Amino acid sequence: MKVVHIAGRAGSGKSRLIFNQIKEQLNRNDGRKLILLVPEQFTLQSERDLIQYLQLPGIMRVEVLSFDRLAERIIDEVGGKTRIMIDEQGRHMVLRKIIDDLAPELTIYQKVSRQDGFVQFVSTFISELKNYNITLEMLSLASEDLPDTLANKLHDIALIYECFNDYLGSRYLDLDDRFNLVLARIHESTFLRNSLIWMDGFTTLTPQQLSIIQKMLQISSGLTCAYTLDLSDRCRDQEVFAPTRRAYEAVQRLALDLKLPQEHIHLSGELSDRSRALSHLQQEIYAYPHHTYQGEVSGLNLYAATTIYLEVERAAAEIMRLAREAQLRWRDMVVICSDMERYGHLISRSFQEYGIPYFTDSKRDIMSHPLVEYILSLLDMFNKNYRSLDVLRYLKTGLTDLQIDEVEILENYAITYGIKGGQWKQEFSLGKDLPLEELNFWRHSFMDPVANMEQAMRQAATVGDYTAGLYNFLQQQDIFIRLEKWIDELRAQGKYELVYEHTQIWNIVMRIFDQTVDIMGDQPSSLAEYRRILEAGFASYQLGLIPTTVDQVLIGDIEHLKSRGVKALFVLGMNDGLLPSASVIDGLLLEEERGALIEKGLELPGGRQRRLEEERLSIYSMLSKPEEMLWISYARADGEGRSLRPSILIDRLTRLFPGLPIHSDVLQDRDEQLAIIGPPRSTFKHLIQQIRQYLDGEPMEAFWWQILSWYQQHPKWRPIIDRTQEALFYSNSVSGLTSQHVATIFPQPLRSSVSRLEQFAACPFAHLVRYGLRPRERREYSVAMPDIGELLHQCLSSFGEEVARQKLPWSDLTTDQSDPLVDSIMEGLVEEYGEGVFASSHRYLYMVERLKRMGRTTVQAVINHVQKGDFQPAAFEVSFGLKGQFPPITVELADGTKVLLEGRVDRIDILEDGEDSYVKVIDYKTGSKSLSLDEMYHGLSLQLVVYMRAILEQASYWGLDSLKPAGAFYFHIHDPLVRTDDMIAEKVQQAMRKQFRMKGLVLKDLRLLKSMDHDIKGDSAIIPAAVNINDTVRETPSVVAEDEWPILLNYADSMVSRLAQEIIQGNASIEPYYHGKDNACAFCPYHSICQFDPLFEDNSYRYLPKYNNRQALELMRRNEVK
Repeated sequence: MKVVHIAGRAGSGKSRLIFNQIKEQLNRNDGRKLILLVPEQFTLQSERDLIQYLQLPGIMRVEVLSFDRLAERIIDEVGGKTRIMIDEQGRHMVLRKIIDDLAPELTIYQKVSRQDGFVQFVSTFISELKNYNITLEMLSLASEDLPDTLANKLHDIALIYECFNDYLGSRYLDLDDRFNLVLARIHESTFLRNSLIWMDGFTTLTPQQLSIIQKMLQISSGLTCAYTLDLSDRCRDQEVFAPTRRAYEAVQRLALDLKLPQEHIHLSGELSDRSRALSHLQQEIYAYPHHTYQGEVSGLNLYAATTIYLEVERAAAEIMRLAREAQLRWRDMVVICSDMERYGHLISRSFQEYGIPYFTDSKRDIMSHPLVEYILSLLDMFNKNYRSLDVLRYLKTGLTDLQIDEVEILENYAITYGIKGGQWKQEFSLGKDLPLEELNFWRHSFMDPVANMEQAMRQAATVGDYTAGLYNFLQQQDIFIRLEKWIDELRAQGKYELVYEHTQIWNIVMRIFDQTVDIMGDQPSSLAEYRRILEAGFASYQLGLIPTTVDQVLIGDIEHLKSRGVKALFVLGMNDGLLPSASVIDGLLLEEERGALIEKGLELPGGRQRRLEEERLSIYSMLSKPEEMLWISYARADGEGRSLRPSILIDRLTRLFPGLPIHSDVLQDRDEQLAIIGPPRSTFKHLIQQIRQYLDGEPMEAFWWQILSWYQQHPKWRPIIDRTQEALFYSNSVSGLTSQHVATIFPQPLRSSVSRLEQFAACPFAHLVRYGLRPRERREYSVAMPDIGELLHQCLSSFGEEVARQKLPWSDLTTDQSDPLVDSIMEGLVEEYGEGVFASSHRYLYMVERLKRMGRTTVQAVINHVQKGDFQPAAFEVSFGLKGQFPPITVELADGTKVLLEGRVDRIDILEDGEDSYVKVIDYKTGSKSLSLDEMYHGLSLQLVVYMRAILEQASYWGLDSLKPAGAFYFHIHDPLVRTDDMIAEKVQQAMRKQFRMKGLVLKDLRLLKSMDHDIKGDSAIIPAAVNINDTVRETPSVVAEDEWPILLNYADSMVSRLAQEIIQGNASIEPYYHGKDNACAFCPYHSICQFDPLFEDNSYRYLPKYNNRQALELMRRNEVK
């Protein structure tokens, strides 16, 4: 028995020497077993490399194993499987149950114990404790005289650790405990006896692994270990090899303890015929002092991209160039990226565009897989009483009998009518105009089996019962058959990675079910606890895929790079914080806390320093891989435009290679443009970008015209070029509607409201969409501000009608009379409103009380306004139109076309004052709104003046000869909050009343002002007017003289005619207004339809000038309609 140590720098031929030794042993054919031990993630690649080197169709006497597979092999041979083996998923599920049970006893981890990811941290730490042979007693001793925080952490960890070990007992065997079993039985193994063992690729060795190595040294014929380690005295980068040096010294000590002979082989130099620059990089990247490279740099490329997307795009173009011009196979090229979360989807998209076959060597979680979502959403329905969210999650997995369009119709119905909880089990009855029979058929198709399943699960008491119920349900619903159908469809589409994923998922779920039953089947559990246990198992599983073909570009992170014979290596994302990594996850213990335990004598893995050393070795090994070319790139900005810094390694490279140019896409010169030309699909977007820049006045290289000609002549691309040409010359404008379109969309005679005309004045296109196309947003079973406003409008109207019906004088109304009446009216309104939406939740039931309060407060303000003046309410909710109390306002246009103007006035107050009678028009608003003559001039605020015109023409309705305008007001319906230091009730009431001060226009007449507010002194608390000390009307923007009212009324008529004329003529231009700080786009819901953007040549705001009231009135006097 002899121990052989092979040490050498990366690329010195250590693995090749091992392969040669294995080949020699195979040729001897002496019957001894040959074993190659490598890290778990490298087993597949090592098998391939060995077979390729040996040039054999297969290997029988040689086994490529990891320590985990070695343990399984030994247990299979010598026995020991009487205990149930718990895998990673089983351990997570057991820990989830233990942690939930122990939660009340935990101290520092009590609150975080239920968070996602905590089980993973605990599982990892327990695994570390076992791998480093740390017992409960050692933890207890180490916790003495420690700070409270660390002591409490160790208390919680020890408690969980103890309960976990107690749970395992003598019945179960954890993955990490398996090594202890192997150590106890390894001497019985004939598989290892007299075998020859080689170890390659290890940078660190745990105490458990060293114990197994020690046992192997006692029964095998020989052990050869290879280390990436430079043992020469001239080595200037010793710190790079710190991890492997520790492993080398540990194996040395084992051999010395066993008094075994040792042989040391140190390999120097490189076997591969690499360029001088790449060899220099491998020698000097971490050397101190370093030597600067002299001469022309070949084989090393440095690229700085403006964005991450362009960085990936440029790398894909270079890979295509190497395959085309350097005759490299896809398998000869490898892409390394340390941030696959950010780069992964970009790499996938770019490589597909370039037609590059690739394989991403990374594991994926299964939580988002439809089958896992199907199971968890099913359990959530039972646990959370059929929340619509869970029901729809269940339906959208695609594993039910419903088609996707049927699911979407059900979803719309559920959202519109607030279907939730037990309503899913009842017949749908809301929405009489909907196909209820079909909706209920779909509901039965999935709810009947689910309801039966729920009944079975409610009767279950143990984890095993729940699992059996779930398995039976999956069988009854033919889930396996549905998955097989998916697999066949995906295979036909050539999506082999998804085929492999779906192929594995059923077995994974069944394995987790088996683990659940084996390790805790007889444990009592609630359904909610079972769901958490099962989720912990699913969350811990990482789905691994194998390449679907050999000739692919391998994509992975730095930890998975094992490929030999890499001719071209692409390193993406060499930015600060990514490579080397700046993010270090501490886990359960902080770095300082680990250090405190190490000082106490506990040997723990990891630690930031150790991890940094291991990463540095990985970077060194990575940069030593390529034989012909190394491409290193970084981005100057991320996808959102935030600047990124290059890695410190970039600075190191520029120091090592002063003559190394940094290529970039900042300046798109001819060579840079030629480099991105590849297959038609990927080149097309670059062509379009060049044409776009050419149209913007920038020069374009001549070869792009040749490329354009190729696309135009190719039958497949010609239609795409035609559509692209339309897009390049796209104008985001709308030509006027034809008379036929107008007649179809707006039937004659045109019936319009004032708010509709105001919408047209704001933006003609928004008017077309809202009143012509009439798109509808998806209704939701909820109460929004418009609903509240509508209810309060109805309440005020009904209150006025009820006061009139009961012949109650407004002057004598009290809160004792009004409050009960308001409450009664509001209760009746909400009961019938929105298919009973107010009874659907406690929140809405509370909102009813708030609506009552708002109604009472508002009515009291209205009563106060009436009682403080001489005007009396004459009518509420007065409508004018074809079906209204009054006929519509008929506007005859220049061409003889008639437009019927319709509307509804919320309240009309009249004062009969001798020979004259005056009228107030009041419109209720749930938002604060004022009337500006400036806005009226531009057509943005016509409502009150047009309403006044309509009412003035109906004096005879009230038995009057004529009516004169006294004022047009907006009354703000709201629930005001009063801020005051004076808590006297009367003061508070006064402050409240001021909150209901109306806004609008009022006649400049002192006598009438006092008829509207008897107490007016200074600023009125009721109307937008004020009286000076000398008893004159103060000049304010809201005060209009008697001779100015006709100007306003006439101008309103002119503006209505103009706007109606433009509608009839088909104006639908995208011309939103911009007025001061306001613009039509601010709250417009149609932006996704019009796509208005001031950056478009044909898109610009219609800027409206600001005028004060005097200026606006003078323009109206001249009737200058702009």
